[in-house]
Amino acid sequence: MKVAKPSQTLINRPPLLGPLQTFRVSSTSLGVEPPKTWAKWAGFVPSIEIRSGGKIQPMKPWPWQVALVDQVLRDWAYRSAYVFGKSRQCGASEGLLSLILWLCLISGSGLVPGVERGFTALVASRTYQDAMLLGRRLRRMVKSLGLKLDTDSLNLVALPNGSTVLFRSADPDSIGRGIESVNMVVLDEFSFYSEQARTLEAIAPSMTSVPNSKLFTVSTPNGKGDEFWRLLTSAVPELELERMLEEIRTEQTAPFQIIQGSPRLILLNWREVYGHKKDTFLQEIKEEFNLTEVTIRQEYEMEFLSESDNFIFPLGLVKSCTAGTLLPAEDGAIYYAGIDVATSSDQNSDYTVCIIIEKLWAKGSERYRVVALYRRRTGSSPQHLSAIAKLIEAYEPISTTIETNGPGKVWAESLSGLSLPTELESFTTSRNSKEALISRLVLAMEAEKLWIPEGPITEELLSFRRNKNGQMEAANNSHDDCVISLGLALTGATKT
Repeated sequence: MKVAKPSQTLINRPPLLGPLQTFRVSSTSLGVEPPKTWAKWAGFVPSIEIRSGGKIQPMKPWPWQVALVDQVLRDWAYRSAYVFGKSRQCGASEGLLSLILWLCLISGSGLVPGVERGFTALVASRTYQDAMLLGRRLRRMVKSLGLKLDTDSLNLVALPNGSTVLFRSADPDSIGRGIESVNMVVLDEFSFYSEQARTLEAIAPSMTSVPNSKLFTVSTPNGKGDEFWRLLTSAVPELELERMLEEIRTEQTAPFQIIQGSPRLILLNWREVYGHKKDTFLQEIKEEFNLTEVTIRQEYEMEFLSESDNFIFPLGLVKSCTAGTLLPAEDGAIYYAGIDVATSSDQNSDYTVCIIIEKLWAKGSERYRVVALYRRRTGSSPQHLSAIAKLIEAYEPISTTIETNGPGKVWAESLSGLSLPTELESFTTSRNSKEALISRLVLAMEAEKLWIPEGPITEELLSFRRNKNGQMEAANNSHDDCVISLGLALTGATKT
């Protein structure tokens, strides 16, 4: 392990101490006497139930969780901030939620000096729905202890001893509303907030009156240049951070580190948790979740890509798949179609696009090539529908997948009434479904299974990016209708 700079201290992860012995909390009293430090607090953790491995089971604390909580407790006498860069699926949320719950239970007991009665924590996430999922996790922990709460709300967990945990979205106009003071704040997936700096400003007043408040900004990487990157590089210089991350990836140093400073820097790589299968883990999760190489690099290998790296389809990848021309329909060929409907007929709005791909067999496996493209911005809905119907009648695709957000639903109903020679499939776009759609497209291109003629489709692929909020979209003054339509056609083709 590398020796940290003199101004910093590398906190080694300690082994778990003592046998695991469970205990229960009475529903009428919080008379619990766990040991004072989390490293020796092995009896509380296995009493908490979490969802892990596809089932509900007792929490088994990782050594890194023990080390982090020990550090937080050593810092408890004064105000401190932690910037926490991590890989996905390493237990960061469970670790911090369990710490919050324990502090709520022991508040005012004197077990940890400074954890006074009425302990209050705020947990925020990118959206209200994401915050409620975290609230559900904490309520599951509370329920497993047999403790009755004072409220049934997912956004407010109120314990009988006066401790509370609030769950809110990161919206800066509402996150701090009605909060007089808060002891601990956890900003989960901070790098994906739309207004990171304003969110920090919004919660600052509620922490100012608490002399030993704790702030955690926690996230997987989302590129350089945002507020999360600024916080990380305020803890250590940029080149030093890049060196540390590369040494973690190449296993030259520990995959979990706490670097002393202000703020404290915490780095957690997947190897800390899944090191026992380090030779197969990335390939397994890539196949299981249909992830792209860029997603693996960012969310698991903790690469902070530059803005230019945030384009989803690199030039080399697009060039390798650029081949052929549009082709007329042929008898016996197998086709699939995808339709992306413009939201309005304004000349400055999106295009209405229908793409038809042909399924082929080459090199012993399925391949796809774009053979037809309808792309129009102006015109009425009946005009677009008529042109697309003629295209479907000519190619007779096995399935036609249409995005049914907005006007797409009406279009799907209109097309279904025309008795066209195709099976209509609806596709509702959400953040998760769009991620899956684009990942499927990237993987097909990386595997050289998709051929695209040069033109509007390749232009849109090259301008498609992940913005600073983590959302995938066309770059400024560009469009993504061909990208979505192509993804929809491929979605239908890979279902059969």
